[in-house]
Amino acid sequence: MNEARRVALSALVLLVVCGAAVGHRIHWSSQLGHAVHPVAGAYSEANAYRAALNYLRDGLLARAGLPKIHGPELREHGAMASLLPDAPIPDRAYTHYPAGPDLTLALLVKVFGPGQMPRYRWFPIALAAASVFALGMSLVGWGAGPVRVGILAAAMFAVPAFGRWMPALHYHSYAVSLLCFAVALQLHLLKRRSELGDPVSAVKVWWPFLLLGFGQGALSFDFFFLACLAPLPIWMFARRLRPELGAAGWLFPVVLLGAGFVAAHALHFLQVCIHFGGVEAAVDDLFGAAIHRATGNQDGSVPDWLMGPVTATAHYLSVVFERGYLFRFDLIGIVLAVLLSAALLRSILGDELLAGGRSWLCLRVDGQTWLMFGSAFGVSMLWHVVMRQHAMAHWWFVGRHFLLFYLVALLYGLFVLLPLDRTARAPDDAEPHSIRWVAAAISTLLLAALLIERQFFPLGDAIVDRARLAESQRLLEVHDGGLVVESPRLVRAGEGFSLDLSLDGIFAPGDTFVLLLTAWAGEGSEPRLVSEISLAGAVLEPGHRYPIQQAVTIGFEPALVTLSCVRVAGENVTPMPLRHGGTNQRHIVVWDERLPNDSAPQG
Repeated sequence: MNEARRVALSALVLLVVCGAAVGHRIHWSSQLGHAVHPVAGAYSEANAYRAALNYLRDGLLARAGLPKIHGPELREHGAMASLLPDAPIPDRAYTHYPAGPDLTLALLVKVFGPGQMPRYRWFPIALAAASVFALGMSLVGWGAGPVRVGILAAAMFAVPAFGRWMPALHYHSYAVSLLCFAVALQLHLLKRRSELGDPVSAVKVWWPFLLLGFGQGALSFDFFFLACLAPLPIWMFARRLRPELGAAGWLFPVVLLGAGFVAAHALHFLQVCIHFGGVEAAVDDLFGAAIHRATGNQDGSVPDWLMGPVTATAHYLSVVFERGYLFRFDLIGIVLAVLLSAALLRSILGDELLAGGRSWLCLRVDGQTWLMFGSAFGVSMLWHVVMRQHAMAHWWFVGRHFLLFYLVALLYGLFVLLPLDRTARAPDDAEPHSIRWVAAAISTLLLAALLIERQFFPLGDAIVDRARLAESQRLLEVHDGGLVVESPRLVRAGEGFSLDLSLDGIFAPGDTFVLLLTAWAGEGSEPRLVSEISLAGAVLEPGHRYPIQQAVTIGFEPALVTLSCVRVAGENVTPMPLRHGGTNQRHIVVWDERLPNDSAPQG
């Protein structure tokens, strides 16, 4: 295949795959309608939408350019959900996150008008697809053809951590798109390494990373390590293909990305200083938020639920990779299985496998390979190390940092395990060709069995889930019922109701508990689910009470309202008993029209 034809076919394949992904996500968004994304940060999306409307009403410079996330819209989500229906709307700025996502949504609302959620999602969807297209085309410059780039694009869109989050209207989609653009730019410039002769010319070539770093800094805090340090494992991958690449290939991107990120946060800090009227108040506000996200308490002490560093890390990884929420399979286990198999085969057969004339499969494992995967894993994990509380409480989106590890694994598989140059000769001391075929067949079957078992026949997941269920039952017995509900009652609040209760005795790291309110209009009527209170990723400290006050809209005059609970782990939903009044109960009555004074029975 000649060069022009290879490039054209690769671009066409990328357009088809990206177009299919865009069409699928746009169709999904139109079906969702004017509602927040149920998976990709519903809390943040509602806040961002209200902030966008407030920007358009009050002006971009109101409150020093900081967002106001409270308002009458989407009251059942985000910061407004914790307020009673008749409570006044707070008039204050939100200072703990950069305003980039809110300003972006304000621009989209300005273009499309209010109440057009599906259309707002067109932009992050298109940006995500464009970033994958750019990534694929950068690899075409390294010699990749339509098959490899098509597989890469499909693999990116297929993984939930990327594809499912494409329509997100807060930073979650934008940040990953900018990460892919940065990787594409780095690979493109590494290919043109002849322009990196001296530091001055290198800065001239790499300067777009300054803008990408600023964009990442304007979106979030969470992507600091990922956005700034991702060039290191990508450079290590590129060195597997071009060993002559120098350190400038990762040093300049890291420095410029970091400088841009810091500049964006310096601007945010200036906004907070102006808003509070001084540096000291701004430092207290932001430093207090950082301490809380790192430790879980404002005073810097670590609560018991956060566990030790080793236990917390093991749990975090199991939640991110085993539940199918972000990756659908145990990515780390697969990568380790491949590397260990390759290391064993290399020790027996030499550097090249099936290298008898044409090298179709090349299993090379050395210090550089381990360092490449180790750096990708470390960068993906670094936010959890520094901000353990924030990562543990928000594993469902912080875990997406492992998209870098996933991408490095894809690149390794497509360009190192399946080398571009298949003309390499076998070394002189190579084992007989037949032995290489046998070893390759065994390794391939082992890997295929692992993939099939994890993806299509999750027997291992079922065993793990049964073990977890048994452990949960044991914890319920140890903690005398597990989920303890104290003083549950439903009271009138304006035109609606308010559910007031306290929780105690929850010990469920990373699980999701959902409290369900079911109402009956009268005798013989059908029950209706009127409210769901999700405690996503809740890890509450046994022995401490956690008050909950939730506004509830029922829509009719209820005769009876009960409270129940389910535990969600992946796709498994398990009813959970509620311990109240000394006994375990499936349902607790919180409203009964036969009782006076809006009180509920104690049992």
